[in-house]
Parts: sequence; C-alpha cells; structure tokens
Amino acid sequence: MLVFAFMDLEFFTSQLRIVGEMSADQRKVLLFFWTSVKYLPVEGFRGLASRLYIYKSTEPEDHLPSSHTCFYRLCFPPYPSMAIMQDRLRVITQEHEAQTHQLDTIFGPTLSVSCMNGIGSHLA
Repeated sequence: MLVFAFMDLEFFTSQLRIVGEMSADQRKVLLFFWTSVKYLPVEGFRGLASRLYIYKSTEPEDHLPSSHTCFYRLCFPPYPSMAIMQDRLRVITQEHEAQTHQLDTIFGPTLSVSCMNGIGSHLA
C-alpha cells in the first residue's frame, strides 16, 4: 500500500505513470532504493514490513530523489515537470544498480545493502 504525505493529485498521477512506464528491472531497482528489499515477499506489497510512503521534500529541484529505507520513505524535490522527474528516477535506478553491483562484487550482497544508505542525493 502506498501512502502519500501530501494532497497533490497531479504529482500522484505523474508518479504512477512514470513507474508504470519503467521496465520490471527498473521497478525492482526502485523498490530496492526505496526499501532495501531486493524482492517482494510472496504476499506482494502486503508482505512488506511497512507501508510505502512518498513525500515531497524541500530540497532544490536539482537534487535527486532520496530515500529513508528503514521507514520505506521516498522523497521527491518539487520538480517542475514530469520529464524532469522521470529523468531523475532514471538516474537513481541506473546509479543505484551500478553501485549495488559494485558493492556486491567487493563485499558480498549482505553487506552492500547496509552500505547503500550512504548514497548522495545531489546531481553533480
């Protein structure tokens, strides 16, 4: 279940559209970025330890989305367009996937999950 911490129907609709256009692999990486859960439980989203939360942050629009994996929270700066939001999510999924693979290679999959919480949220 998703919980939106704001009442912005346009933002909600944009989110659903963007995630719906992602490949299964991209959605899997997004879930991992959001929750540190690599695979959904057999029960689906109901089997997660918490609801999924989406927040609008007060970060500048040049920042990437951030996550608080312990609380299943995904935070988005106020992007001026859906195209920018989609691009930022693409960056997150590509960067997160590359860093996860690199950490898995160096430390093994268990340790890399705890290391991923340190990913920066600002675009260079």
